[in-house]
Amino acid sequence: MAKFVPFVHKDATISDSDLAAEAETHFGLTPALQFVAELLTALREGEFPWWTPEKRRAQFSATVRMEAFAQRRDIRQRIVVDLKAMLPKAAYDKSPEDQAKILDEYLDSRDINVGDFENAFSTRELVIYGDARELYNQFKRSMPSSYDPATAGAQKALLAKILTSLLTERNISGGKTKPILSAWDVMDGIDVLAWHTKLPSEVRVAAHKAWLKKGKEHPREPFNATDILTVATPELLTTNLDFESFVGVFLAAERVMGFEQEEPKTPAVENLSPKA
Repeated sequence: MAKFVPFVHKDATISDSDLAAEAETHFGLTPALQFVAELLTALREGEFPWWTPEKRRAQFSATVRMEAFAQRRDIRQRIVVDLKAMLPKAAYDKSPEDQAKILDEYLDSRDINVGDFENAFSTRELVIYGDARELYNQFKRSMPSSYDPATAGAQKALLAKILTSLLTERNISGGKTKPILSAWDVMDGIDVLAWHTKLPSEVRVAAHKAWLKKGKEHPREPFNATDILTVATPELLTTNLDFESFVGVFLAAERVMGFEQEEPKTPAVENLSPKA
């Protein structure tokens, strides 16, 4: 897939409502943005110790956020007014840099709660105008490789949501629908050793029985990854496998969404052959 590039309006002088309509159209046809928005929403709702408003501010500052909305004065206005940092008219005309400076001053003096600051930013708008690739990578870097006993249930539920989201059919251009990852992609990304050693034997037995049943009832139809995940559901998988077991799945999603990190370019080597 093509490399991810943040959305930019071709003409930012059109009305706020037209800008909003363009952004919504782009969002509706970009599965990667839909997925990352759902991920950010789930992370906020989970209230994880490794994904707190304080950590979000440190990783994704007011300056970076407001500059991402440079073309959307209406969004920036809404944010600072909702946080009671500025009056509407003054807010609309301020630059992103000035608005970010004011927000930081209010945050540092604790006149604005950092939780309120985080929630003032719509996850949908953040992924449209911000760097969705970096937001996704911040999640990958932050998520513990094994479950924290204090939040294990919430972490397992989060992983199940993520797997379900990756497998959900989404609109793409031309009226077609397609998931970000196929069932085969997910199966291929799960650590094989973890699959065979950490999943309860009854799950593997159930998958085997389902294979035999389908082979008997529909002998001409293959038993594939979709059939396996019907038995080994995302909820069941994440109950028994930790985040580390799904690293391959997240790397596959990264490639499909165009979020891969650029490889450093190797300097060209000059021809050192002696001249004739």
